Amino acid sequence: MAKTVLITGCSEGTIGNSLAIEFAKRGWRVYATARNVTSISNLTSRSNIVTLGLDITKLESTLAARERIERDTGGKLDLLYHNAGVRYIAMAIDTYKPDDNYIPIEDMAMFETNVTAIAAATRVFAPLLIAAKGTIAMTGSVSTFIPQPGSSMYNASKAALSMYARTLRLELKPLGVKVVLVLTAAVATKMTSTRLQFPQDSVYRPVADKVNKGWDDLDKSAMEAAEYSRRVVDKVSRANPPEIVWEGAGWVSVWLVEFLGLQWVYPWLFARWHGLDKPIE
Repeated sequence: MAKTVLITGCSEGTIGNSLAIEFAKRGWRVYATARNVTSISNLTSRSNIVTLGLDITKLESTLAARERIERDTGGKLDLLYHNAGVRYIAMAIDTYKPDDNYIPIEDMAMFETNVTAIAAATRVFAPLLIAAKGTIAMTGSVSTFIPQPGSSMYNASKAALSMYARTLRLELKPLGVKVVLVLTAAVATKMTSTRLQFPQDSVYRPVADKVNKGWDDLDKSAMEAAEYSRRVVDKVSRANPPEIVWEGAGWVSVWLVEFLGLQWVYPWLFARWHGLDKPIE
């Protein structure tokens, strides 16, 4: 019987969509999911891909997906791949306006989707993974380490996910379930094309173009999603996968900074790349 993988966040133009195609090429039975099932219509032509609507922030939706997989597989899931994620980018003090919610809904959405919903969905699917002695993979980010201007809350959510994965790994090891964190650098997707919008009263408007140019420069060398997926699936699909997978354009630089303890490099570089190395007049 073919191995089974459930992948969240598979809308066309995303890492998840590319991962679904790569797993299918290798003969896996793929459950490709997205909040809006019409956004994954490009996957329906493949006989070993099942497309499902799934919103991991909703219990009813998550239970329905589990019940479908239980029915199809006899209660086992070999790999749960948490790829669903949300990113809103803005300068940290630009996200609050007096007429908005005190805690911006964008910030709440990032932490709900990127952290707490992943934990909730993991609890729902845990019995199937334990039965299969399976694997949980999560799309993490090198944003865990790098203080890129305009991405403070997203970075924080990915740092939280990293600690969740590390702790979950210890808890599930005695049950035979592996946990893999995929620390992702630059990959060409719809998400990476987003740029900062600056409110009219933003104190950063004088350097807005420079801030976004820094994003443009960093994304120029982004890895194609198909290549990223091929490399990641090679590692994640192993019987004994590595605990951490580094992939995407530029990951080696981040790994070296962390390995050598050169974290002082980040503020020095990012201030210059984003035009924040001088006082704003």
